Amino acid sequence: SRLTRSLVDAGFLSYDHGEQGYRLSVACLSLALSYRAGQAALDAALPLMRGLAEGRRINVGLAVLDQTEMVYLDSVRLGRSSLFRRLVPGSRIPTATTALGRAYMSSMPAGERQALLRRLAAEQGSHWPRIQKEISASFRDLKQHGYCWAEWQQGAVAIAASVREPGGQRYALNVSSQIPNGPMEPFIASHGKLVRELAKAIEVRWQTLF
Repeated sequence: SRLTRSLVDAGFLSYDHGEQGYRLSVACLSLALSYRAGQAALDAALPLMRGLAEGRRINVGLAVLDQTEMVYLDSVRLGRSSLFRRLVPGSRIPTATTALGRAYMSSMPAGERQALLRRLAAEQGSHWPRIQKEISASFRDLKQHGYCWAEWQQGAVAIAASVREPGGQRYALNVSSQIPNGPMEPFIASHGKLVRELAKAIEVRWQTLF
């Protein structure tokens, strides 16, 4: 209650008398905008992401880890499906079951990755043995091909790769689309090449800026 009172006094929470509870105030939006305005790396990556999304009519996203979830920092949604439309900057998705999360984990130092995997195992409970096998398969794909894929939402597939700033900050990058009507393997390979090449292009641009 003391923490709630402090947040109210600071202007970050307001009391909703109709709902008899607290809600975030507009000051939180200002914080988000301030955070985004200070991210030069994202400004440099966004034109490349938009170019791929517009050229292929697919969805492209860039995300980072927060606790045990991935948070979208930028998102260009141009795919024909509405499945991914609600994924906008600030959206949170699982780490364990998504291509974004697995690509990010693959880029982590071994000790940090093992600590995160233990937290994810505790969260997933009885589902963990199956998910752990899927994560291991994704790590193998990333090592062999430079990308991994996952069907996190029914009817859609996402392919992801890791990307890193020269200073060491890690991100995960993905493209997503409807599951194709035809064979899956050629689709994954072609879109995996796209996300891998985009990741490389972003890293090259970052090297010229930082």
